[in-house]
Order: sequence, then C-alpha cells, then structure tokens
Amino acid sequence: MRLLAALIATLCLASNALGQIFKIEFKDQKTAKKFKAFCIEINDEMFLVGEAKSGITLDEENNKLLYSPETNELWVADMDNPRACPYKLDKGQKVKAGGKATVAVNGADIKNISVFIRDQSLWGLTKEYGRRQDEIEDLKKQRDSLKKGTPEWKGKQTSLIQTMERLKSWLDSTIYGKASRKIKREIESEMKASKEANAQRLELAKQSIKLVPTPEDLARVGKETFGDAVVFKVAESQHIRIIYREECGDERVKSLLELGENLIEGFRVQFVDPYLSDDYKDYIPDGMFVEYCWAPDDVNQYEKFLNKYYGVTFEGPFREQRLKMSGHPFRRGTAPGYVDPSRVQDGSDLEGMVAHQMGHHLVNIHYNQDRSNDVADWLYEGVGNWLSLEYLGRNSVQCVQFDVGKYAAKSKGDNSEESALRQGTADIYHRLALEEGPTIDTLAMKKLAEFGDPDVAKSFSMFNFVAKSQGEKGQRWLRACCNAAAVPGGFIPQWRKKSEELYEVTGIDIFKKVNDEWVAFASELVGAPVRK
Repeated sequence: MRLLAALIATLCLASNALGQIFKIEFKDQKTAKKFKAFCIEINDEMFLVGEAKSGITLDEENNKLLYSPETNELWVADMDNPRACPYKLDKGQKVKAGGKATVAVNGADIKNISVFIRDQSLWGLTKEYGRRQDEIEDLKKQRDSLKKGTPEWKGKQTSLIQTMERLKSWLDSTIYGKASRKIKREIESEMKASKEANAQRLELAKQSIKLVPTPEDLARVGKETFGDAVVFKVAESQHIRIIYREECGDERVKSLLELGENLIEGFRVQFVDPYLSDDYKDYIPDGMFVEYCWAPDDVNQYEKFLNKYYGVTFEGPFREQRLKMSGHPFRRGTAPGYVDPSRVQDGSDLEGMVAHQMGHHLVNIHYNQDRSNDVADWLYEGVGNWLSLEYLGRNSVQCVQFDVGKYAAKSKGDNSEESALRQGTADIYHRLALEEGPTIDTLAMKKLAEFGDPDVAKSFSMFNFVAKSQGEKGQRWLRACCNAAAVPGGFIPQWRKKSEELYEVTGIDIFKKVNDEWVAFASELVGAPVRK
C-alpha cells in the first residue's frame, strides 16, 4: 500500500474564467442579507455565489481576480430549483432565461472575491443535477418492477437510498443547500418504507457521532509543540476519529464525520452488499479504522508533533521532498489502523481531504482485502477522485497536480455553444481520457510520480466505467488487479489470466476488450474527446 500521498489543494485559476463560479465576501453582513436568496453560508457568514456577467476579470500575469470599483454583475442560481439555469445561449451569448437571473454588486461593498467552483458553470450544475435525478428515477422504476419485500427489492431500495444520500451531499457541497432539505425529507420517507437493516446501518453510524475528551498525551504534545495558541479537540463516529484544532469548529467536524460515514456506507451498499458470498467477503470493519489529524501548517513544528505523538520520522534520503507534502498517511497495528496526519491552513478543503483519502483507504480495505502489499496507483487515484466528485461535486484535493482550467475549451469536433461551457471535472476527465489516456495495462504499471494529466483522467474514467456498468464482474476484476499486484514480477500476466476467466474469453486481448467497452461507455457520456 502507498503510505505517502501529496495532497495538493489545486486552487489555481484557469486562464479562461468562462463558467467558473465565484464567491463574494462582503465587508458588511448587512449587505450580504440583501442578496440572501443567492448566498451560501460558511461558518455563519453569508457569501454571494454566481458566474461573472460583467465587471469581474482575471489578471493573468498575477493570476489574480479583479473586480470593478463600481458595478459587478453576476448570473445567479435559483437555489431552490437546481434544474433551472438563469441563462440560455443565443448565438454564443448568454441571455436571460427567465426569473431573477442576475444581481449587481457595488465594488465598494466587496471585501474579497475568489473561485468557489473552478471547473463548473451554472449550466453544468443543472446538467449534473439532471443526470443524478435521472439515476434516482431509474432506480425507482427498477425497484417498483420487483415484488416488495423480496431480497431483490430490498437491494434496489438500499441502492436508491444511497444514491439519494449522494445527491444530498452534492447539493450541500455545491450551491443548493436549500434544495437538499427536500431530498432529506424524501430520504427519510424511503427509509421508513424500507425498514431494512442496511437502510438503518447508516443512521446508527450517524448517531454514533460525538465529541470525546482530548487524550492527555495529545494535549501535552500539542502544547509542547505549538504552545498555548493551538488547542486540539477530538470527535469520533463508528468508523472515524478526527483530531482537529479548536478553530475548525465542532459542528463542522461533526458534519465531516457524517460525510465520512456516508462515504463508507455508500461504498458498501454499491460495491460490497450486493455480491456477498463465501468468496466475496466484506472487509470493511464494524469499528473505527481511520484517524484524521489536522495540524497547523508550520513544517518544523509539524515534523516535531508527528515524531512526538505518532513516532513518525522523516529522516532519510527523501526527507525534504516528504516534508513538502501536506499529508503523510501511514498504517499502524492498533485501531484505528489508517492514520492521516496533514498540515492544514485556514480555508483548507477538509471535506475534500476526507473524501479523497477515504477513497484510498477503501481501496486497500475492500479491493486489496486489507493487506499491506502495494496496490496499483491508478486504483487509489481513481476511487479517491470518484468519491470526491460523486459526493462533493469538486475535486480540489488530489495526489497529483491537475489543472482542469487548461482543458476547459470546446470539445474537438464539437462546435456547439454548449460545449464551451464548463460541465465539471468529471466531464473533462472523460474527454481527456478518451483522447490521450493510456491502455489499462499500461496505466496499471505506472507509479504515482510518473502520472500525467491523461493518467489521472483515465484512472477516474475507468473506475467510473467499472462502478456504473460492470456490476459484480467489475468488482471481482478490481480485486483481481490487487491480487495480481501482490505477485512479484507477475502483475500483468496474472491479472490478464484472471481477467480472461472473469470475462470468459480466450484468444483475444482481454485488456483491449475492456478498453473498447470503456470507450463506448465514456463516449456516450460526453459525445466527444477534449481538445487541449
């Protein structure tokens, strides 16, 4: 298993800001209240969100957003209705689609402006919402075609509830927190209808969320290392412990624990429960297995803290490179066995850190059956990025730098106006993977340090293909990948042999067959590859 990961918060701006969703912080919250219908709330403070219409520009030389000292116009969303886009395209120009579509902000009222979702547009969010709702409606139809109470019906009902939970998480993490209240009520209704053990399992995990006393040795080491300025607190749930600085806020940390439990349960419902058998076991523990620890962003103090509290040392030939990384995950023999210490700053995407790293842990626990051998890095990255995009709608925490901005252009061979609008990182991943991605057997042999943009894109897109179209065969194929990776010098031949057995083919290149099926699946999602 890979024990080190450089968690990179890619907060860079694209050279073409078309479609990026911005967040405006006001000097006075009284001003923010005037725009309340179009604001999101972060740590009890309201921020206006929308797409630039006029006044906001990018200083490319300094990679800095500028705004007019007078009037700045933004396209704004109907936060109660994610299907509604405030504009439509007419001869390449955005024009009002109806209702309250724009707001004007005086530059004198602005304290700060930043990118909120760098790789999306309001149009792209409506398309993504539509896709997720269609998936829910399809599951309802499949469930309703079955006899209520049968194992098949219960399986579809549990999948439906988890798909709705993913939608709720996505709504909360983008700009549609108001709309998430409706889906929450629908989830509660479906859970009452279900009364199935698996449907209640998540609720029990959420009920386990609590603050716990800070261990004496943690408080002591924290004070010795950081002084009185840093106070560590601890919160736990059934599967997760979070060690955090007091200023993170108890309520936010509780919501992060809830996110983590959603990730675990959603993964379990989709990739474990439907296929359980004597030769397909559930390796996800019932107890706590992961510990996140978020320390201040001071390299020297952080190094001392990790050595004193966890016994981690950075000595060795790659000490400087390792210290430059913001995260340093490792395994230990006592529970929780997966430990994720990281340096964090004000504004760090903690939700992104939880989701991406949880993806890594679930890969090792589920696909690698909780063993300690190395796993193909494409699978770690594919699952980490997939969970982030499925649950958060963004992917700002990665192990490999990936600037989606340079790919936000019209698709090759597609001159439609809509193709120039941003539709999210997932869309860009699929298109880039189609055009430049390596074959799966080539990708599987690459180490993380060798990854380029097409490798990151193909890792996500290939896992998405397996997750959404290959069922039990795909899950066994990924476990076979991990089993083969444990064979010294025999990875690809062993995986090829097992793949032929699973897909029941001989005399053909099985990896080409899988790749061809992936091409058809991804092409249907996006229509055309990306143009750099």
